Amino acid sequence: MFAPIKNQNTMKRSFIKITIIAILSLLVSRGFSAERCSRHEFSVYGGGGLSTLNYKVNFGTQRMNLGGHFGFGYRYFFSPNWALGTSVELEFYRTRFDMDNLSFRFMTTDMQGVEFEFRSIVSNFEERQRAMLLQIPLMLQFQTNKPGRQHQFYAAVGGKIGIPVRGRYNSTADFRNAGYFSYENSLYDTQEFMGFGNFPNRRSQGSLNFKTSFFLSAETGIKWRLNDRHSLYTGLYIDYGLNNIARAASTRPTLIEYNKANPRAFVVNSIINSQYTPMGSNTAQVFTDKIRPIAIGIKMRLTFGRGCERRNAQAASQAILSKTISQQPNSLQIVQSDYDEETQKALAGGVVGEAAEETLHKAGEATEEERMNAIIKQLGQPIDRYALNQVEPGEYQKQKLDEKIALLKQYPNLKFYIQGHTCDIGTREANERVGFGRDVGVRAYIISQGIDPSRILGVECKRDTMPLVPNTSEENRRKNRRVQLIIVQ
Repeated sequence: MFAPIKNQNTMKRSFIKITIIAILSLLVSRGFSAERCSRHEFSVYGGGGLSTLNYKVNFGTQRMNLGGHFGFGYRYFFSPNWALGTSVELEFYRTRFDMDNLSFRFMTTDMQGVEFEFRSIVSNFEERQRAMLLQIPLMLQFQTNKPGRQHQFYAAVGGKIGIPVRGRYNSTADFRNAGYFSYENSLYDTQEFMGFGNFPNRRSQGSLNFKTSFFLSAETGIKWRLNDRHSLYTGLYIDYGLNNIARAASTRPTLIEYNKANPRAFVVNSIINSQYTPMGSNTAQVFTDKIRPIAIGIKMRLTFGRGCERRNAQAASQAILSKTISQQPNSLQIVQSDYDEETQKALAGGVVGEAAEETLHKAGEATEEERMNAIIKQLGQPIDRYALNQVEPGEYQKQKLDEKIALLKQYPNLKFYIQGHTCDIGTREANERVGFGRDVGVRAYIISQGIDPSRILGVECKRDTMPLVPNTSEENRRKNRRVQLIIVQ
């Protein structure tokens, strides 16, 4: 059993400060978030590397060992770039200690209650220590969110609390014991029934007691998108213990405890939990007085749950565009996707055909300047509702173009540019192809309907650099996927 936590108010305050800072960062960052995300991400993960109980010893040599951890995590994304996460994990720490030719002594009593000085020389001593901590982190995570990328850089920082679950040690050593009885001025070193003599290869094991630990933690690496619902984090992590988890020296027993009932079966304690008095000294010493757990290694995390909507949409569009372009490498003719329900209703109702007639009617009742302004305004209205990877104008876009073509024929002196726009889904290269393809498709259709090509001053692809509305919903993205005529008088 592990003793209750004592005198750790300072470490608790540090951990609380880290928690408060992380929460404040969440609230501040949320205020600047411009995109909606699918906020929840669950994960299972594991890692390993140097995972050890780090301490300095007054006698002997401490050697760090490898360990690892596994756990279950949760991330809450409050923007496409920022998340706050926690988890429950088990971390395994391992350490080795070696020493040779240690001479020490302590006072005790024999089976009959006679006081004597127990003396021992320890050689070939080797102890292996293991600890298992239940750790609960609170981490603030940042990740990049570049369109079309299959991987993202991420970094996380925060704190952890580590609750001791289990601690064990195993040791092997050679002991040469003796007993000095001062009232006789005699030294006994061959009476094995009294625990005196040579005891080679003595094996011992037992429990280790630690305090609750507090960590400063960081992690960084690459997040790989596997599909719409799964991602794989691969990266490096470090957990640095902030407080000393060793028990107070005053409560520690001697390295060897004399067993009056069975002196041959003397108890060998762990060097972490014990103390000793060197020969020729009256002052007890501890092998170590400070222990800090440290872990550095690699980690892999498999996530379940959608990330940000923007990221998923970008990935989907990139897959569609890549497939289409690979099928038709020498052409920008991309097959038009099915129209959404709202667009089909608009086509069925014939509402777009009324705009040109209304504009011409108003133009007949106004001054020349007012009439021209109305015409230019109508011609500049966007031809929108393109499907995600659509280049050629469909029925909906052709009806809106027919309105503009009617006006262009009424005013043959008007010249114009054609601008192609996309939403924010897709890579820069893919949007460049799609935006330019929409320009070319509209130009070809306008010319096919009798407009002189010399009136078209050029085509421009603006990609997603000039959105009409924020790209925060599919409805808004349909408005931003458009072609516009820029009239030059």
